[in-house]
Amino acid sequence: MCSSEANKDKDFDWRFDLEQNAFVCELISMGQAVEMWDGETLTYEDLLKDNPHRAFVVAIGYRTLKIVDRFKSLNILDRMLAYEGFPIKTPAGSIFRDQWIRVTNDVLLSRLTSIRDCCFFLVAEIFEMGLKPRKVTLGNLKKHIQNQTIIEVLNEIGDTAREIRDERDRHLHRGEERPLFGELDLIFQVMAWHENKSEIKGYDSDEDGRQIELDLHQMHEQATSEIRAKYHRSGDRLLTLTEKLFELTQPEFERRWSDKRDIAKEVRNWER
Repeated sequence: MCSSEANKDKDFDWRFDLEQNAFVCELISMGQAVEMWDGETLTYEDLLKDNPHRAFVVAIGYRTLKIVDRFKSLNILDRMLAYEGFPIKTPAGSIFRDQWIRVTNDVLLSRLTSIRDCCFFLVAEIFEMGLKPRKVTLGNLKKHIQNQTIIEVLNEIGDTAREIRDERDRHLHRGEERPLFGELDLIFQVMAWHENKSEIKGYDSDEDGRQIELDLHQMHEQATSEIRAKYHRSGDRLLTLTEKLFELTQPEFERRWSDKRDIAKEVRNWER
């Protein structure tokens, strides 16, 4: 992390990666120093009382690395969408490709929407709003922030995640799943459940009313391609906006850190 050496440990290209971001690297460096000198002897409450600038580093570092981890967790979805070894045999039974696609989509929806929430929590922490978790909303953030550029970025983050959040709510809260193939959903499911067991064929009609045989693998590729395109589009946009948010809030973090350092009981050379 924060070095070219760290990238050597990655066995695939990470589309969503904030580990080299300047703000992230600054927080990691400061956090490691706090951990090295204070980690074994002092609690967070001790730091908050005597050296609040270090407690601030711990709090902001925690929130920032949650965002980094959320983006990292998106990268595995490409592997999940590319998997083709169906049905998956387990001691508890088989997992069929239609089930795999839907579970992957559930994971996608949850992880993308959580990035929005994590960004809101970070901003609330940096500006020291003292809000309870349920009160950390876009509306409440706007009440405490004077910087209109930050507000605009937060609005865009909210708008980017809204479509996905709405689908998540329909599915996870109301049980309304988005069809993968419309009227052909049931046919795809039956074909998937009989894969490698028996010859169950599915058929559709073309524009001229002629019967055409459906290809299970082709249908699978169509569904996963649509999901991949959707999450790449939303993920790329969220990554760009999050980097912008880091850039805009970094000066506020540094200003507040300096103010806290100035009233601390102990200031080390590297903190001056």
